[in-house]
This record gives sequence, C-alpha cells and structure tokens, in this order.
Amino acid sequence: VEDNYTRVVVNNAHSYYHSHDRLFESAQAFWSYTGAGNIHATAQDLLLWSRNFYAPQAGWEAPFQKLRTLDPLNDGRANSYAFGVILEEKGGYQRILHSGSIGGYRSFMGVYPEQRLNIIVLTNFSSSQAGAKADAIAGLLLEKKEPAPKGKEQITRYQKMSATELKQFEGTFWNKAAHYSVGISLANDTLRYTRDGKQYPMLALTPQSF
Repeated sequence: VEDNYTRVVVNNAHSYYHSHDRLFESAQAFWSYTGAGNIHATAQDLLLWSRNFYAPQAGWEAPFQKLRTLDPLNDGRANSYAFGVILEEKGGYQRILHSGSIGGYRSFMGVYPEQRLNIIVLTNFSSSQAGAKADAIAGLLLEKKEPAPKGKEQITRYQKMSATELKQFEGTFWNKAAHYSVGISLANDTLRYTRDGKQYPMLALTPQSF
C-alpha cells in the first residue's frame, strides 16, 4: 500500500486513456486514498494471494472464508457480492472474481477454486478489456461444459402438505459446496425457491425433500 503517492517508484507502470481522437493520452493523477487505490502489486504476487481462496496459508483460513460470506439483500433477494469479492457461475464453473479501475489502470482477478485455477490480468490502458482477456484465457484452460438439457422432469407422485407444515422450511440457506445463498419462502400455499431475483415453485416429493 503506497502511502506516499508522490514517491517515484522504479518500473512502476504509468496509465493511459483512449479518449476521443487520441489513442494514447496520459492518465496520471494523485490519488491520496488507499484501499480502492494506491495498492501496488504484480500479477505473480496476486496469483500467490488469490491461491488462499482454495489453499489458505496457516492462520488465514477464517479471513478468506469471511471474504466469501454472502448475505441476502434487505428485500430478501439473493446477493452475489460477498465481503469484497463476487461469487458467480461462469461457463458451468464456480468463480470468485473482482475487477479494478482507476485512471487508465484496469485489473481483473478470476479464481476457479474447484479447478485450482487463478487468472490475473493487470493492464495500464483504459481500453484493454482485462475481463475479456481473462475469460479468453479461461476458455483455453477449462474444458467447455455443455449446458444441461432443458425440459421438465415427469413427476409421478408428490406429497400433499399444509401451509403450516411448509412454513417451517422458510428461511435463507447457504449452499456450502457452491458458495451461494438461496431463499425459501411460502406464498399461496406453495414453497418458492429464490435465487438471483427469480422464484421457482417447489413440489414436495416427501415431507423432507422437494
């Protein structure tokens, strides 16, 4: 973290804009705050740091688990933004990510924890499309997954349950394996599964499975 932002740093990359009719335009300024800016690193350092999401160093297990903690929004909708990182599914794989933008600098971190794959892109040009470059790298390294076939599963029997019996299943639940939360709510005598703002009705197959 650079607390003296006027210091000359050898081999520190300057940044550039692409604006109007000028392909390269200097994007230097003094950003006196730290945290969102003035953190200097290399791609190699960030690769080592991001490895903690699936193989944390001793003593850092709890902080990196905390980073992945999700809370629902105030209106009950699911939230993909955790404590400083975004949790999502990309191409059929779970991914932890964040991007950065200040001046002409652009950065992107993508971690695929189940594949133990980390991709870091650091650039100093505003039109560099760091996220697209990271996605292209992932496309080369990860096997393409075919989307699940669409269609409705034929259900031959179901369990009839009262609203009182169903209400006990209401709440927000954490999927530990996939690292996201889902909401279960009761409406019109039907349990409904909510994720990413979309609701899906649930049918009781047994008193404990839906």
